[in-house]
This record gives sequence, structure tokens and C-alpha cells, in this order.
Amino acid sequence: MNSYSIEMNVPISGVPHGEHSTLLYQNDDDVLDFIFSFLESGFKRNDLCIWIKPGIKENEETDGLLNEKITLVKQNYGSSNFDLVLVNSNLLSNGKAYHDAILEIIENKQKYAVKNGFNGLRVNIDLIMDKVDTLPFLRECQNSIISSSSGVDLTSLFICSLDSFSSSDVIVLMDCREKIIMKKDGMWTYMVDLLSSKYRKHLRTSPELMKKEKELKSIYRKSPVVAFLRSSENGFPVEFVSENVSQFGYSAVDLMADKVLYKDIIHSEDVTDYFLAFSECIKKGKSEFTKEYRIIDRERNIRWVTETSLIELDDHRKAIRFQGIIVDITEKKLAEEALKKTELNFKTLFDHSNDAVFIYDLSGYIYEVNAKLCDWLGYTRATLLKKNIIETFSPECAAHFHECMVDFFHTGGCIFEMAHLRKDGSEIPIEMSAQLIEYNGNVAILSISRDITERKNVEHALLEAKTNAEASNNLKSEFLANMSHELRTPLNSIIGFSDVLLYNDEDLLNDEQIRFITNISKSGKHLLSLINDILDLSKIEAGKADLHYEVFIFLDMLNDVISIVSPLAQQKNLHLDTIIESDNFCINADKLKLKQIIFNLVTNAIKFTPKGGSVIIRVEKNTDLLVIKVEDTGIGIPKSAQYDLFKPFTQVDSASNRQFEGTGLGLSLVKKLVNMHGGNVWVESEPGVGSTFGFSVPLSLELP
Repeated sequence: MNSYSIEMNVPISGVPHGEHSTLLYQNDDDVLDFIFSFLESGFKRNDLCIWIKPGIKENEETDGLLNEKITLVKQNYGSSNFDLVLVNSNLLSNGKAYHDAILEIIENKQKYAVKNGFNGLRVNIDLIMDKVDTLPFLRECQNSIISSSSGVDLTSLFICSLDSFSSSDVIVLMDCREKIIMKKDGMWTYMVDLLSSKYRKHLRTSPELMKKEKELKSIYRKSPVVAFLRSSENGFPVEFVSENVSQFGYSAVDLMADKVLYKDIIHSEDVTDYFLAFSECIKKGKSEFTKEYRIIDRERNIRWVTETSLIELDDHRKAIRFQGIIVDITEKKLAEEALKKTELNFKTLFDHSNDAVFIYDLSGYIYEVNAKLCDWLGYTRATLLKKNIIETFSPECAAHFHECMVDFFHTGGCIFEMAHLRKDGSEIPIEMSAQLIEYNGNVAILSISRDITERKNVEHALLEAKTNAEASNNLKSEFLANMSHELRTPLNSIIGFSDVLLYNDEDLLNDEQIRFITNISKSGKHLLSLINDILDLSKIEAGKADLHYEVFIFLDMLNDVISIVSPLAQQKNLHLDTIIESDNFCINADKLKLKQIIFNLVTNAIKFTPKGGSVIIRVEKNTDLLVIKVEDTGIGIPKSAQYDLFKPFTQVDSASNRQFEGTGLGLSLVKKLVNMHGGNVWVESEPGVGSTFGFSVPLSLELP
């Protein structure tokens, strides 16, 4: 902190006690180090040092750097020499209350300083106002402090943001004999009365004032605020202008030497309006002239500026000169133009949107609507602006809208389906979106309603078609089930009686008769198998097939299947084998249906494997799944045909003279039964090499 004081052009430690100064800072200025240097000077003189600042507002974070520096001060100088006083932030909007609070604090601290033997009282005051004019408040506080000083030397420093003063306030500050501190070339510097007309008359004869003018020019060179003194003569010749007029490409020397008149840099389209406004100001007897207009910089670019001038009148009330400032507001104007363009684009989209758009407040009262909404509902715009959005819905939809709004206020945006109520009482189905926006300075809700009548009609048609298809499918399944029952009864009789004839012990039939009856029995059993498959498939599709879970030893069930299919494999001289990669284990499943799955896959493999081939049943078990693979060396299946394998009545060879018998229901049943168990089924095959049909089911399922 000592090094910082040395770097400053006017060290705070050199300020006599009893002075009352004001520091003006901009947003990027580092004020903390300056404040602590000011306080440190007081510590060295055994002053009681007080820092008065507004307290932390609600939801406002504390300044970590500030806390760190305060802690350092207390460690170095002791907490008895320093006090940070926080004023209630609610007082910032009440000038009198804030003034009285500051004065009361200072009076109490003066008494404390006298009582405890301090040499003086040094007070730093952060002046942050809310809805209160800063300049009058600053002067009132300083006057009150000066008049209250007694007992000890009182030194005060007010810290104010430059942005809290108007352009005319800055000029008043410069023209008064007040201690004003601003930053110059990274250092804090005093500026005293450098723009005062009284001292300006002596610039050529006063070296001190000439020096101060140089300092002022240096400061203004880096400032966006250009100070000037212009004559009211023809063309507005410039008597004085700060060096930072160079930001517009002009030299201050050229302007003050009348090489360039101020009138010449005003945009040609704005000159007449400028003179009219100036004349009107004089006519009304005003002493302050404010105007926004365009100028042309040295590069012939258009720049927007705002001017604030104090007009000096002669004894006849005629303007003779005016001093003031101009500030470049080009970026602000460009931003305003961009905003206007955005607002125009929004209005164009708003008015010509194919969707209904409206804006309403948080209570639902409508601010604005577009033409599409008026067309939909049959109301005029004026009528809708008197309504609440709830009135555009039926009572049922209004209740739903309230529910949606509860979710909306938690998420900040949502999309939901509603129905608008037309003036004639009919409804129009809509998809509605809602989003928070700012409208004319208020928080509002922007909603867009899209007509989904056509979509609803399509959805209704699809739903109706789905319902009809399901009904047709149920009728089909019911028909197949009924027909299967009707066919099974006579078939069982045919098969039963043919078997009785075949297995008689009295040799009543000759060979030809036995062959005929054998064909009858074989064909009947084949037809019965087909009917059973159709019946099972119909039950599953109709949702009438249930799984009957039981815990059983898997290998026992597998051996039952092998004992049934072994004769079929022997008839074709096939090698039938099993590979089991786990010890004996139990499974919780529907035993009969799992047996049917494996039986169908194995008999399928036997059917499509040529004589002399092999069929292998591979069993794999991991933590949760049982995986069964049936591998064969059969004819194989082309890739193009594998996708349809598990569809009902589908066969790879569907020609009328196909080589292999079957209805194409076996694999379809396998897939549906595996899916009922919560498993998966797949096939891997290559023509001429063979096929592998596999499925997986959970080892243990929770009973439904």
C-alpha cells in the first residue's frame, strides 16, 4: 500500500487535515487501493479512520478482495483505529434519511475520537445513490460535515461513480472550487477549477493555470467526454476544446485556430435542425442546451454525439458563447437501430405468422394478439385485448391450462395441447407453446398456438384403423381357434382308429392295407401338428396364452427332448450331440413351452440337414441368462431370406413342389414363446454350410 501512495501524482498522505475531497471513478478504475492509501495516512497520524458504505443487498455477494484488505488493515493497525460502518441499503433511495444517517455516524465518531485521544477523524464515504440526484446530495452532505466539524480535525473523502452525474453536473463540478480527483495515465490526480471561465481569462498569464490545463488535456485525451468552449458567432468558432477531440480525427489546434469551424463538422442534414433547436432554447430563456445529432469525422464517417452546453448570455440576453461537452454515442445509436430493426422483424413475424400469437401478463390478461388469432376465434383485436387468456378456452381446457402454467413457472417454457374456444362455441385443437419475455418493461408470456386439426384427424383415422385391424386380427385368431378345435376332434378319432388297426395282433391286414393305414395315421398326425401350431399361435396373438412358471432341472427337460428327436436323427443317419458348458442347474420358466421351443429348433435342424450331417445342441449359462444354440450342417439360408424367417407361414422354399414339408409356423412360435419369457432369438446362417438358431431367456424371472 505504501508503494501505491508513492506512485500517485498527488499522494493522499500530503492532503492537509480538514480537507473535504471527492473522487470520481469509472467502471474499470481500481478504487480499493486508493481508499486504503487514504485511510493508511490517517493511521500514521493516529486518526480514527471510518469507512461508511452501503450494506450488502439481498442476493448480492460480498467482495472477497475487500474483506481481505480490511483484515490486513486490522492486523497492521489494530481494530481500535478502524471501523467499517455499513448503512442500511434501503436508505439509498431516500436522500434525507441517508444524509441524516451519515451525519449521525460522523457526530458519534467525533465524540469517540475526542474521548479516546485520537488526533483526528478521517472518513471515507461511498456515495451510491438510488433514484436520488447525486450532485445536490453530495453538496448537502459536504456542507453538513463541514459545519459539524469540532473537537478534532475532520478529513472526508466521498467516492462517487462518474456515471452518477449528468453532463451538466460534471461541468458544475469543474467550475466549483472543490477538490475533484480523477485518474490520469493510471494515476489519481487532482483537477481544480480547470474549466472555470474566471480562470480561463488568465490562462496566458498564469503558469499555474496553464499547467493545470495541460493536466486536464492529458486526462481528457483518454476520456470519451470532449470538453469545449465555443463562440456563438457565425459557424461556432472554437475557443477551447480538449485534446481528445482527436477521437474524431480532428486536431484541437486546428479547431481553436478556426481552421475548422464547429458548424463544418455537423452533418449537413442536421445543421438546420441544430440551429433551430439552439434558437428555440435561447428563445425560451433556457441556460442549458442538450441535443443529439450527427457529425462527420476526419475520415468522412458519420458519428452520433450528444451535446450538453451551458449558455453564457450578455446583458441583452443574447448568447455570446457556450461551454459544455460532447460524448460519442455512435455505438448506442447503432444498438438502438439494431433494436428497432429487431422489433420491426418481430412485428412482421408477429403480424404475418401462420400461427396464432399472443402476449399476456402473468395473470393472463392479454397485451397483444396477431391477426391469425382474431381470424381463428372470430373476435376483433380490441375485444381480445380486454379478455383474459382463460376466456379463450373451454372450462375443461381452462383447468388443464392452469396445470400447465404451474409446470411452466417451474421450467420457464413448455409445449402442450389445448383447444381454443371460438366465438360461435366451436373448438379448434391446438399445440401451444409458452415462453417468458420482456414486453414494454414488464415480464410477460409469449404464446404461439398452432392448428393441429389435420393432425388430430390423421391420428383419429390411424387409431380407428388400428382398432379395426386389431378387431379383424382377433376375429381371425378366434376363427382359427374354433376351426382348430373342430378339426382336432375328428382327427383324433382318425389317428386313434388307424393306430388300433396298425397294432392288432391277429394279422388281419395284408401289407398293402397296412401301408394305406400307415399313410392315414402319418397324415393325420401331421395335420394334427399343424392344427396345434395354429391354435398355439392364435392363443398368443389373442393374448390368451399364459406362462406357467416352475423351477426345474434344465438337463432333465433337455434329455426328454433328445429322447424324442433321437429316432428322427437316426432315420437320417445324423450325428446328434450336446455340448453343455455348465454343471447341472435349475431354471425358473414354463417347462412345457421351453421344451416346445427346443423341440421346434432341433426338429427344424434335423429336417433341413442332409443324411450323414450333424446337429449340435450347445448350452451356455452366465450369471443371468441361459443361452441355447442349435447348430446344423444343413442347406443354410440366404441373407435376404433371414429377415422373414420368424414371420408366420414363411418358408425359404415356398414353391408348390418344395422339397421340405412344413407350414412355416414353427419358428414364428419359437420367437413368440421366447419373447413371452423376456428373451431374444436370432439366426446365423450361410448357404451350403449350415445354420445356427439361438435364443436366450432369463434364468430366474419374477413370477407375474
